[in-house]
Amino acid sequence: MTICLPLLAHDDEACHCAVTLSPLRSPLDSFPRHLVIQMLSWLPPASVARTRVVCLRWQRICQLRSFWIGFEFSPSSSKFPASTLTQILNALRDSGRRAHAFLESWRSGMDWAPINDRVLSLFPSSLRHLHLYNDQVTDAGIKTLVNGGCRLETLSLELCQHVTANSIIFVAEKCKDSFRNLTVRWCPLVAEDGVCMALRLMSAIESVRLTHVTDATFEALQDIESLKTVIMECSQATTVQFVTSVCKWRQLTSLTLDACPELSNTAIESVLRDNKNLKHLSLRRNVWVSSFTLALISKYCARLKSLDLRQCRAVEVGGLLELVSESTLSELRELELYGTCIQPMSPMAQTLSDRNPQVKLLFRW
Repeated sequence: MTICLPLLAHDDEACHCAVTLSPLRSPLDSFPRHLVIQMLSWLPPASVARTRVVCLRWQRICQLRSFWIGFEFSPSSSKFPASTLTQILNALRDSGRRAHAFLESWRSGMDWAPINDRVLSLFPSSLRHLHLYNDQVTDAGIKTLVNGGCRLETLSLELCQHVTANSIIFVAEKCKDSFRNLTVRWCPLVAEDGVCMALRLMSAIESVRLTHVTDATFEALQDIESLKTVIMECSQATTVQFVTSVCKWRQLTSLTLDACPELSNTAIESVLRDNKNLKHLSLRRNVWVSSFTLALISKYCARLKSLDLRQCRAVEVGGLLELVSESTLSELRELELYGTCIQPMSPMAQTLSDRNPQVKLLFRW
């Protein structure tokens, strides 16, 4: 992946003059030109097109014909190098406090090289939302970030192979007043008892997403009345403990129970009865979800906006017809049906759409 620097340098001077005359300026205008070029050159074409909204200078660079001529697309060059990211973070540190807003929320992803502790230490203390996906960060890196004055509101750890529950407990202790959202998915070294200990310190947490939890996790959550979003995947919690916990979740607006075989309709009825403001409900991959479950949803969820029934194979056509026809579900707008008895573009799918045109049928995997 290369860029024709002579042509780009000539055009960049012209666009720099245009930015100088504009009354709307951004902290990113102070970025060195070679860093902007290097950043954009590592992005895929679709992402380059989206960067036009960052600031006026970048918009004009992305519109240059010479910039696109210099691209040589190569699948082997799909990672953004950590060395360049280090330069970017240093440049942001040097460009003033206003620039820190661009790093207030950090989400790593497939377009970036894995983030390690050294790179993480460069993030400013204004960071509030940290999302790590398949990165090389350890407990020491997260502790260094928090000890540097960072008060996290969100910590998301997905496929992080080197992080343990100790870092989550540390964040819970240091950021207990500001912490609101916790996600822990597929992190092999994070023990459930450590997560439970951290949850007991998070009295003001509003959102939690966990995988492979048991009754112990629900027991730790049962005293947290501030929960608004709960996402449980592959849970082994029983109906008794689940019912005991959810009776205090009075502010719940979004609930996801993905592949929770030990639960039942009794558990669902309990949570729906006590949470009349529920707007988003996902029951995907549960064998116990049936037409009776849909009747409970129609009875209690008057404000429901989206319902996910993907791969709920026990759901029958009659139950779905009654669901979309219920006048009590006047706010329902999305219904996920992939892997159910309804096939996309089938006559029955058309019948459901005709029964309630306001409900959009989705068949996403």
